[in-house]
Amino acid sequence: MDYGPFGFLDVYHPLMAKWTGSGEHFGFMNQPNAGYANFAVLVESLLPIIDANGGDSDEVRDEILKKAQGVFTDTVDRAMRSKMGLVGGSTDMDEEMRELWEEVEPLLKIARGDWTVFWRQLTYVAAEYSPAKSGKDGSDDYDGMMNMLLSDKNTNPFYDALTEENRASLRAWIEQWHKALTKCYTHAAQQSKEAPTPPEETMRLANPKYTLREWMLVEAYSKADPGKSPGNPFSVEGDYSGVHELFELCKDPYAEGTPENHEKYYRRAPDESLRAGGTAFMS
Repeated sequence: MDYGPFGFLDVYHPLMAKWTGSGEHFGFMNQPNAGYANFAVLVESLLPIIDANGGDSDEVRDEILKKAQGVFTDTVDRAMRSKMGLVGGSTDMDEEMRELWEEVEPLLKIARGDWTVFWRQLTYVAAEYSPAKSGKDGSDDYDGMMNMLLSDKNTNPFYDALTEENRASLRAWIEQWHKALTKCYTHAAQQSKEAPTPPEETMRLANPKYTLREWMLVEAYSKADPGKSPGNPFSVEGDYSGVHELFELCKDPYAEGTPENHEKYYRRAPDESLRAGGTAFMS
């Protein structure tokens, strides 16, 4: 199987792929479908063994692939519920999660949301306005939640300035999401004798603060292997401090890191990196 080239996601787009010739079928949100297609090929490759041993390969294939479809769908749903903090609620929360995703996905695409920063900022909102702290009715300071989500210049999760219409849509979405968050936590609390895990903790472990983005890696390996300086036939000694720094950072990408880590690495990608060949895209 071919596992590359791959890259880390900066600007959200459902069909984003680092390789310029990858095609839509390998786009970011199509990855579950691509994974299922790969799994189906694996199943097909094993069918002759089943036939050779007297089994009904068609029946086995259909049964396995039907189960696999459910596994892939459930896994994606669980991942999205965790990213939104909607874990432990009633069975109808899957549908509510899908509705929330369908509402916010176009905004992430239109305003060019940063995939990592958006979800981590939402985690901070959940922590500050946690239903585990505020009781069953939750908080209704949706303007405060909006301000915390958008944060400052580098940690505002949108690369493009939000229009008034987009701001209104995001404000409405935050209200809808937080009500679902409160509803989910309240249901979980009612079903258990012990206090359930606060939703912000579930979100923290589903939404890393740091990912190894291409611009970070390029900076680190360029310092580590600077090549030869003009007029000097000998290689310049490399500076591996950036490599070591990233190695330490990725040991616990869900932690807050040091103030220096936060300042340097918790941010949207620099604008110039979004246009640079070998960083923004690969051929």
